Amino acid sequence: MTISVDNATKNDKTLEFLINKLPNLYEGGKQFHVTCLAHILNLIVTDGLKYHSTHVSCVQRAVIYIRHSIARIRKFKKCTKDSDLKGNKFLCGKWQTRWNSTFELLKSALNLKHAFFEYEVKDTSFARDLSRVLQRADFEPIEEVVMFLEKFKTKTKILPAS
Repeated sequence: MTISVDNATKNDKTLEFLINKLPNLYEGGKQFHVTCLAHILNLIVTDGLKYHSTHVSCVQRAVIYIRHSIARIRKFKKCTKDSDLKGNKFLCGKWQTRWNSTFELLKSALNLKHAFFEYEVKDTSFARDLSRVLQRADFEPIEEVVMFLEKFKTKTKILPAS
């Protein structure tokens, strides 16, 4: 018997308790705990994202700036219409430390890239308030990252994860 869990202190304590309470475990319980494959995948992909941190953080800062006020959100939505972007897409506003949240953020930003350029023209404080705004050259590596992460998202869906 094995149990797969993330690397969290509370999980370690629970496993330690179970190992002490369950008799006759193989090798005294040394093989009882197996780290969740989805967790390992998360660590690998998160580490890989560090190579594109300049582009990722630029998108994150731009989204935080735009979503910071209703007026900016309205202005950005108008930019999506002015850029002839079809559909009901908008910027993902919440992401966590997990790579799949970053993937969703980058994917939505990629779909709305023309609106970012339009927004920079319409909001003169955008470039002034941010240390760096998105440039056309940023979207090529972002597109590569999205295509790369799409494969991991597909694989993660077939993994049993908690």
